[in-house]
Amino acid sequence: MAALQDLAKWSADLPDWLSDAARRAIVKGQLAAQDFDDLTALLMESAGIPDLLGRKPVRLDPAMIPAEPPAGASISLKAIRKLVNVNALEHPDGISLETEGLTIIYGDNGAGKSGYARVLKSACRARDQESILPNVFNPPVDEGPARAAFEWTSAAADLSADWADGSPAHDDLSAIAVFDNRCARLFVDNEQVVNIIPYGVDVLREMVRTCGEVKARLDAESLKAKFDLATLLPLHGDTTVGAFIKALSHKSDKQEVRKLATLTDDEKAERDGLAKQLTDDPAKKATELRRLSQRVLTLETDLATAVAPLSDEAIDKLKNALAAYNAADKASKLAANDLAEGGKALQGTGIDPWRELVLSAIAFAQQGPYPGKPFPAEDDGVQCVLCQQPLQDEAKNRLRRFAQFLEADTQKKATQQRQEAGDIYKTIDASKPTGFPSDKTILDEIAERQPDLPKRFKVFITALDTRRARIIEMAKAREIKDYAALPENPLASIKNLREKLNAQAIELDKAVKDEVRTKLRARLAELDARAKLAEMVPLVEKAVDSLIIQVKLAECAKQTNTAVITRKTTEMTETALAKGLNDALVAELKAFNLAGIKVGIDLWGQKGAGLQQLKLDLPKPIGKVKLSDILSEGEQRAIAIGCFLAEISLAPSKSGIVFDDPVSSLDNRRRELFAKRLAEEACKRQVIVFTHELSFAWDLTEAATKAGAKYKARRVLAAGASKGITAEGLPFEAGKLSARINSLVDQARRAKKALEQDKDIEEYEQLTRDGYRKLRDTWERLIEEGLFGETVRRFRNSIQTKLLKRAYIDNLDFQEVWDGMTRCTNYIHDAPMDAPPPIPQPDDFIADVARLKASHDRIVTRAKQVEEQRVALVPQAK
Repeated sequence: MAALQDLAKWSADLPDWLSDAARRAIVKGQLAAQDFDDLTALLMESAGIPDLLGRKPVRLDPAMIPAEPPAGASISLKAIRKLVNVNALEHPDGISLETEGLTIIYGDNGAGKSGYARVLKSACRARDQESILPNVFNPPVDEGPARAAFEWTSAAADLSADWADGSPAHDDLSAIAVFDNRCARLFVDNEQVVNIIPYGVDVLREMVRTCGEVKARLDAESLKAKFDLATLLPLHGDTTVGAFIKALSHKSDKQEVRKLATLTDDEKAERDGLAKQLTDDPAKKATELRRLSQRVLTLETDLATAVAPLSDEAIDKLKNALAAYNAADKASKLAANDLAEGGKALQGTGIDPWRELVLSAIAFAQQGPYPGKPFPAEDDGVQCVLCQQPLQDEAKNRLRRFAQFLEADTQKKATQQRQEAGDIYKTIDASKPTGFPSDKTILDEIAERQPDLPKRFKVFITALDTRRARIIEMAKAREIKDYAALPENPLASIKNLREKLNAQAIELDKAVKDEVRTKLRARLAELDARAKLAEMVPLVEKAVDSLIIQVKLAECAKQTNTAVITRKTTEMTETALAKGLNDALVAELKAFNLAGIKVGIDLWGQKGAGLQQLKLDLPKPIGKVKLSDILSEGEQRAIAIGCFLAEISLAPSKSGIVFDDPVSSLDNRRRELFAKRLAEEACKRQVIVFTHELSFAWDLTEAATKAGAKYKARRVLAAGASKGITAEGLPFEAGKLSARINSLVDQARRAKKALEQDKDIEEYEQLTRDGYRKLRDTWERLIEEGLFGETVRRFRNSIQTKLLKRAYIDNLDFQEVWDGMTRCTNYIHDAPMDAPPPIPQPDDFIADVARLKASHDRIVTRAKQVEEQRVALVPQAK
């Protein structure tokens, strides 16, 4: 807490928004997007940019920080009760914790153990917290946040308080330190190196992250407020207004804008007079005339193009072509009638389909079976190319007449005349007089110079379109008769107008430029610019407002610089080092058998992060070496726990600490060392360990016994959909011999009661079969713990040769173990349906447990005697 008190005093010189950020980081641990939005608005408000939501900063007050407990004082958790909306936990009694010594909480995956751990981490403000979800498979009726009631002791006083996720917990709970897998990643994996974050520095790190988030939001606001100055381009130019716009900035006076944009009545009159006076500017007018002349030329060209296919000459040409075609067609039909032999030939002979057929037959004969020969061939046995039957003389003669008909001049002439008439017709049909002119305003401008010309043009175009429709109608009948004459073509008048325009432009080019005119143009430009400004005053004022906001946002951005936070981080870290953090870390690493890895602590800063980076002390530098690239995961975990313990060892108080799954299967080599170290710590303070590793739970009980630490084991169970049910002790499989035997004695009594008093045969059989399974397991444990003296033990990697002094096996041991295991095996193995072994009677079950206990008591007594004898023989074995 002293570190937080120091932070609170330091924050007195910070801007309001940044002090508020520090307060939120202390209360919440990690800030959310809404916090960043709030802090951005507060910073902008301080720069004069109003906050529409009216948010106000709440500075970090030293009074908000709990006082540092006096040396020797401690906070210890007693229980977590009344859990609501915490995963699938449905155990209102929660879980009890030992306020002194070691509390071991074992639970399989999915039993609900992690739910308790998540609540602890959130309420105790762990460095890294997980979200706490309700039961997703059975949504609760109460849709509120996760809640619980905490009980704890402080200075020998019993206290309690309710907690809700997302709201600050009681200040006392923040004295509890929490280590878990995610915390290990925070210590080890951040930035791919091993880092220590002293208490309080994590608040500074969150402030650095906040500065980055706020800066990003300021950049977004700046982009949103940016004004496109290109919209003011119409005001640019060599005028007073143009100069003002060019120099536009956040300091520009809006009053000056409005003053420039206001023309007096005299100035308005002056502007109108100058505009009229300068309208006759020779150069300007010459340019306008040439532009108009070019547009008139386009009209002239378009009109000539429209008239050409509908002129009298073109129509006469079509008329003659149709007449020639009709005559040729008539001659062709007469020839075709002769070909038909007075009706002897088939109907249609001589017309187009027939022509195509005969022409194809001739082509096939001359290119295929009869090349180079006339059609039809004169040879004997020649065949018809269509029916492929031999041709008789009469058939040959008919085919000759067909060929001669097609070669006759009348047929060729008819085809030629039809093509010529068709080409002329297509040109007329393609003309579109009503589409002119393409320049829709040219006629209005011509009307200003020759009012009658546009009217004549429209009349002519209408007549031209009428003629086109009439000609097309008559052409379809293949005869051009009378059609109306066109009115006077305005083409010559249009051409004459164009020539006049060009002549006028040439004359204007000869005009002499006047210096007075130049001055008048400059004056008119000034007045025009001011008149244009009057139209754009709102835009100019908006541009000034944008520039003002941009400057204010830039000033805000300067406050997100993390230099002041980096300096404080360095100061707090150096303070931690001065208190002995380095020595404490070395001691912790030695306890985890990492003394051979020389590790030093270097202070470094990265954008205000101010971490302490552990560096390998290598005999020969090999470039940039990262611990995470060299150390195993087990070694990294040991270093992370060592860092955690080193830090809390420097705190003046001895409040409780919590470990959530501190070891994994990768940590087997150091699991016993972890257990030993935590048991030692449990002699000084409350230690709570959540684990799903039964072997580690066993190691903890062993280590606590050796260290003389108080300990209590609890297990978390799942019953169907209900999670988080707690029970005293570890599972039967993890119990010591004496605990197992006591459990079996109790189970045998319960089995007897179930049968003889409750008459519950099913319960009796279940208790008895389960009891004999446990009985057999306990005989096996007797071999391991009693006969072998724990020289070898399951869950342990090493062979403890020092314990061999207690190992002893004689024939009686062999006989008792053999008999006990045989009886157990008979009752627990599956048997044929026609000869199942009888379920033992209650007294038999009790007697078998008693025999096991007797063997255990005898072996334990003997082991002490054997140990004394062997120590006397080899004193070093003591």
